[in-house]
Amino acid sequence: MKAQKAQVRARHFKGYAAQLHGANMFSRRRGVSELKATIVLLAITVAAALLLYAISIGYIRAALPGGVEVTVEAASLVRASDGSSIFSCVLKNIGSKAVERLTIQFGYEVQDEVPNVSEDSPLEPGGSVAYEMEPVCDYKVGETYTFVVNAYSQSGGDFSKAFSVVCQGTPSMPSVIEDPETLISASILEEEDYVALFFVLTNMGSETYNYTYKVISDIRALSIMPERDLILNIPPGMDFYYTNAGPYPIRPLTVTLEIYKGNRAAGNPIFRQHFTINPR
Repeated sequence: MKAQKAQVRARHFKGYAAQLHGANMFSRRRGVSELKATIVLLAITVAAALLLYAISIGYIRAALPGGVEVTVEAASLVRASDGSSIFSCVLKNIGSKAVERLTIQFGYEVQDEVPNVSEDSPLEPGGSVAYEMEPVCDYKVGETYTFVVNAYSQSGGDFSKAFSVVCQGTPSMPSVIEDPETLISASILEEEDYVALFFVLTNMGSETYNYTYKVISDIRALSIMPERDLILNIPPGMDFYYTNAGPYPIRPLTVTLEIYKGNRAAGNPIFRQHFTINPR
């Protein structure tokens, strides 16, 4: 009897163990499936997020002002021996939008439009354009000067950035006096309310001479005006006095005085001097 009960208990135990084994196997299989599903969902979520990020960045770049960007590929400022200068640069559109208008503010010069860039002929992304100007202010060799590039797009957004360039070339020429029969002294007179160019010419020769003087300046600076005129019949030993006055300029102004022997400003001057007048 006890043996039968033991056998029955053994059979029940085996069945119960088998049930537990099956339940554990089922639970383990279900756990593996949930893990795989979680990993797959996570991968899909990450991929979708990356796709949305890439799309949104594209739209943002196209919509925000950052889509307008211009860089300077090359720039130079060269000064000649006569004091004149030439500034040139090459601008490239590195943004994602076409640029319909470009301006450059160089040093103390008046802001200037870059030619060949307009609504009808925009500077497309990746395109380049050359620009050149003759500054009217005085620039010193070896000094660094700043210029600002402004770009505008009709599709929205604008761009402004400052760049710099070092002046190369020949330094300013000193006063030139090439006629031993003429004595010339020139200077800038700075008063409280005005500034003036002043010179005295003395005929040191033995004959009567005519002269021509030329004042070169930027009329837009609202100061000493450009002028050219004759100095007639200066006898030996006599002086000629000249004054050209005006208000202080609104930005640094370069004035050049040239004097020629004769009735016209031709050939080489017997006198040349550059002056720089600063705002007050």
